Amino acid sequence: MAWRENLNVNQLSLGNESINQSDGPQVVAFTIGAEAANVINVGMVFQDVNGAAMTVPGALKFYMSDNADGSTLSAGPTTLAVGTDGLAIESTANVEGTLISESTGAIDIDLGDVAVVSFYLCCILPTGKIAVSPVIAFT
Repeated sequence: MAWRENLNVNQLSLGNESINQSDGPQVVAFTIGAEAANVINVGMVFQDVNGAAMTVPGALKFYMSDNADGSTLSAGPTTLAVGTDGLAIESTANVEGTLISESTGAIDIDLGDVAVVSFYLCCILPTGKIAVSPVIAFT
């Protein structure tokens, strides 16, 4: 007979500092806007482990990919700019960096390109998993 138990850890401590494992973005909900004047807005809501929108600013590393599974790095769009919410700190222009949401979990970026190209926006979650957007297609 096999013995099996589940261990759910919601609260860890390191010395006197509490480390809540459910803090920080665990899910990204993407909304891809329609292309207008060679720009596509990508809206995101960073969510906690329970699927609720963050109530404090959250940060995730991001990169652009050519593949739907996020397994390649893309040259990226021609332009990348923050829309109305959040902050984008680019390490490599238009390709990768850090996204920081508002305290509501919301962030949006405007991607621009004049060519007929497709990209996927990928966010690296604290678990090591990758949240990949639906296709962002310029026509």
